Amino acid sequence: MQAGFALVLVLTLMALMVVLLLSLAKFLQTEGRSSATRADLAEARAMAMVGLQKAVGELQTLAGPDQRVTATADILSPTGVGGADADPAKRHWTGVWRTTNYNPAAPDTREFLGWLVSGTDRPTALGNATSAYPAPTTEVPEPTIELVGLGSLGANATQTIRAPLVPVIDADGTTKIGEYAFWVADEGVKAKFNLPRPSASDPSPLRARYDFMTGQRDAVEAFSASAVSEAQSTDPTAAQATIREQLRLIGVPEATLQTHFHDLTLHSTGILSDTKNGGLKRDLTWLFENSDGAVASTLASLDANPSVPGSQISAEWPSDTTRAHWAPSPTWELLRSFYRLKDVSQPVPARKQTATEQGIMPVVASWRLSFLPGIRNVPPNVFFRVNLDMQLVLWNPYNVSISTPAYDVEYASQGFRMFFR
Repeated sequence: MQAGFALVLVLTLMALMVVLLLSLAKFLQTEGRSSATRADLAEARAMAMVGLQKAVGELQTLAGPDQRVTATADILSPTGVGGADADPAKRHWTGVWRTTNYNPAAPDTREFLGWLVSGTDRPTALGNATSAYPAPTTEVPEPTIELVGLGSLGANATQTIRAPLVPVIDADGTTKIGEYAFWVADEGVKAKFNLPRPSASDPSPLRARYDFMTGQRDAVEAFSASAVSEAQSTDPTAAQATIREQLRLIGVPEATLQTHFHDLTLHSTGILSDTKNGGLKRDLTWLFENSDGAVASTLASLDANPSVPGSQISAEWPSDTTRAHWAPSPTWELLRSFYRLKDVSQPVPARKQTATEQGIMPVVASWRLSFLPGIRNVPPNVFFRVNLDMQLVLWNPYNVSISTPAYDVEYASQGFRMFFR
């Protein structure tokens, strides 16, 4: 019995050891797979960070200076923006052009600097950019990877984004340790959804008048098949949205967000930069709002600066390049005089316009000269007579009252002249 018990005990211990070894092997196998997964995840994150840093670097290098403009590749399509002949995977690529030497007379000579997409070489060094740019109809070079797919676009498969993969080489110069790809979207060509109309919350007549002066928002409800109502696009809570998915909280359908993935944005912002000369644009309201004494020296410096238009500027008509024509242009003093009419509350007398003062005079809206035949009987004579009836309608186009009570009207034709008051 003791020998049989010992055999059973040995067999039991051996079974436990086998189970322990199998468990340990399974654990090591699982841990190895987890380690490999973590290593792959760390490598993927590292490659994503490389792509992000590369994208930010290219964005700052190509589009960082003020003298730059961007547009999507479909603007280069022979049939215009959104042309069907633009390669579907390339039509939303963002290109960068230099504006320093842009010539409006020859717009096709614009200097192309490159695409904000991985794996696309610049045409030349940045200091010697050429006017040539890759055709938007050529296919994307392989190998590529899909960066925007059906998960973001829904059934709109023609709007997918593919970008070339760029290998990352180890320090030895031969071993490939990973790949990355990036694509920078052009937010400037999209309509901003979370830009509510200010007059929606302020019903005052003055605020409502601003809607007729300049665009207060992008009318996203006018998009084809947008399924967005004006109430949703002007909802004040939309201004608090930070990601597209939050728009579903105000009733925007998911299908609309997918269909207009390349048309709607929540993050489009900009600054008033001078894309021709660099720096910020000047705020001319300071020149118009301040007192005469405060702006006298500034006006004098503007008049003395040949780069600022004075009372006249020289311009060549495109149809005639053999000679220059003089086109009248207002002076800064005249613009200031016109702008400050908004502060006039008392009636002013009619006056002629000068180079520095806005003229104020009524405009002839309509006039009529009637000839009324008649007979005057003075016995024994009968006289035929013609009565002239002059009707003149004057209109004041300004927002100030004109105090001049009477006007003289002269009518002259072939030596015949009449005066009316």
